[in-house]
Amino acid sequence: MSLLIEQNDIKTASIEFEMQGFDLETGQVKQAEFPWEIEAAGADFKFAYNGNHPTEDVNAVLFQNQSPENPVEIAFLDEVGLHSLTQVDVDNATFTTGLIGQAFEYSDTVLIRTPEGNVFAIGNSQENDLPGQDNTVTFDYALVSSPPPAPIVAQEDIKTASIEFEMQGFDLETGQVKQAEFPWEIEAAGADFKFAYNGNHPTEDVNAVLFQNQSPENPVEIAFLDEVGLHSLTQVDVDNATFTTGLMDQAFEHSDTVLIRTPEGNVFAIGNSQENDLPGQDNTVTFDYSDITDFL
Repeated sequence: MSLLIEQNDIKTASIEFEMQGFDLETGQVKQAEFPWEIEAAGADFKFAYNGNHPTEDVNAVLFQNQSPENPVEIAFLDEVGLHSLTQVDVDNATFTTGLIGQAFEYSDTVLIRTPEGNVFAIGNSQENDLPGQDNTVTFDYALVSSPPPAPIVAQEDIKTASIEFEMQGFDLETGQVKQAEFPWEIEAAGADFKFAYNGNHPTEDVNAVLFQNQSPENPVEIAFLDEVGLHSLTQVDVDNATFTTGLMDQAFEHSDTVLIRTPEGNVFAIGNSQENDLPGQDNTVTFDYSDITDFL
């Protein structure tokens, strides 16, 4: 079974018993004004000094922040070393907001879920509490998991529109449908994009292909995000998108999203496409769109 943490992912820190805490997100030591005041110091945890563990010859007990506003969860993995931690150990861990008054030995690992949702592993603890030492605990820590990125498009920010295959285009800045005098004449109609009809996508059962305005005066850039739904679009998707002024002859499915950068510099996300091209329908494509410029 493969190990979860590599050596270059590990960081080391030291904090003083009782009087200091540690913020895992920033790697900063937080100073308390008095013992047990770590919650107010903005730390995720502290080390309490417990002299009642003579059999382990260990005095450090890890106590997490229990402030109601930002509670921290922990899971104590007894005799699971940091360097031998596996994904199974993390998956099977039981987290709690309650304090665990257990001696924190070098061979143990504590998992801490911060208020931000990230999970860190802490281990390899070393007490420095003998005469002449600085009364600290040195420990190693590493990030082992993060929550999935949150979607950036809120339902209330989504608008819906429909345009006819080939003969209409759409202006994202104004929300207006632009009429062409003849097919492929969208550039002159002042639209950002149109939907071409391509019957060569039988496997997807989708005919819509989004073509952006390519007029030299006002070129539009697009980025095609295959199998990225509009409602699940994240900041990571936007940051990793590659824009082009070239046409992309790819079937635009309901589960895809296209990002469009208009000549004005704003970026819109388009998705949830629905073709209405069956007999008796109006030969349009209905789609949702949202302005995501603030996320660039």
